[in-house]
Amino acid sequence: MKIEKSTINSFFLALGYIGVAYIIQFLLYYVGGYFAYPNAETLHNWDVGWYDSIAKDGYMNWEGEPSNTGFFILFPFLWKLLHLNIWGVVVMNAVFFSVGFALFNSIFQLEKKVQLLWLTIPSMYFVWIPYTEALFVLLIAASLVGIVKNNRWLIWVSLFLLALTRPTTTILLPAFLITELLVNGYKQWLQSIKVYIINYALPLCLGLVAFIYYQYHVTGVWFAYFIQQKEGWGHKFAIPTFPLSTTGSNKLFWLNGIAFFLGLVSLVVLVRLFLKWLKGSAFQHDRLFILSSLYFVGICLVTLFFNPIWGSFTTNVHDIHRYAFVSPFLWVLLYRYTVAPVQYKTKHVLLVFFASNLLWLAFGDYQHIQSFLYFNVATLYIIVYMLQGNKKANWLMPVLAGFSFLYQTFMFQWFMLGLYPG
Repeated sequence: MKIEKSTINSFFLALGYIGVAYIIQFLLYYVGGYFAYPNAETLHNWDVGWYDSIAKDGYMNWEGEPSNTGFFILFPFLWKLLHLNIWGVVVMNAVFFSVGFALFNSIFQLEKKVQLLWLTIPSMYFVWIPYTEALFVLLIAASLVGIVKNNRWLIWVSLFLLALTRPTTTILLPAFLITELLVNGYKQWLQSIKVYIINYALPLCLGLVAFIYYQYHVTGVWFAYFIQQKEGWGHKFAIPTFPLSTTGSNKLFWLNGIAFFLGLVSLVVLVRLFLKWLKGSAFQHDRLFILSSLYFVGICLVTLFFNPIWGSFTTNVHDIHRYAFVSPFLWVLLYRYTVAPVQYKTKHVLLVFFASNLLWLAFGDYQHIQSFLYFNVATLYIIVYMLQGNKKANWLMPVLAGFSFLYQTFMFQWFMLGLYPG
């Protein structure tokens, strides 16, 4: 199979970007002195320790206490299988992400400046630390290629492995079903369900069942992951409590707000498509867009209804930007809203301004003028992303990339300093 030059270029662009990100962290340390620099200790913060413990000692279930059963198996299994130290895992993740980024670009053929802009998304630093995000990006990108190429084996392998990597099966199972129904029209509902079961439901369910059984085999506890998430970290069903809050400082709260805004936009779009579907319309060319919109709606609903009440005793949405933005699903939405031929007018900007500020009420921006101004930074960020898709506003792209890169650099610093990364 011939690999396009643009795909190879995307791989090395992503890999080179990660290398530059690390070099800058070393420079900050040697110039400023008070910064952290990447080493075996600073890269071993937060969930890295849990994954490391699984790689070294396997699953250990401690009843009534947090334990490593609250994490999926594939990433630490690869860590153990390849006998990697922390730096080895960093390199592995850099390669995984770069391959995933290249696979995605093989579908959409993005310009280099757009690729660079997306690489600067602040939350993207998760792909070059010892977390599961890089593997997640690779497997999702591979599944999207499989869908576009109608390659059932690629879809099967990527989704089976995905079910061993992250707890996204519960979101993707209904998402794939709804996608198949919408793209084919309701008159073909039986054929849609058949394709859904064979192509998507089977590999996801088999992977999830394999993970559940493996944990039972080594711990003697059925559904150990779900028990740990519920009892150890408080992820159980609850009616959302407002205003929404976040762990630690508000440095990352605006990113969570943007994730919810994209979820809201996705919900509105899906409702409109559903109404057209009821009239007999089908949307075959929108398959990836519909799936990505459903993922965003799903991740928002899970965050709202299955997140604990910490800190301010309201629903804590601390991690949603990580799950939403470090994903090819975001890239699909960005392509649709900012790269594909689109010309936003003043009315669109005003609509985003008022809609986002209506959403920010759920985050408590009414409590103080400073909160209102803070969340309107998020509004401005969304609008600038919209406008950079207009040719007349191309000058905004380097400004946007510069701000994002700076924020991303400091988010990496916060992680290495032991501050909350989500």
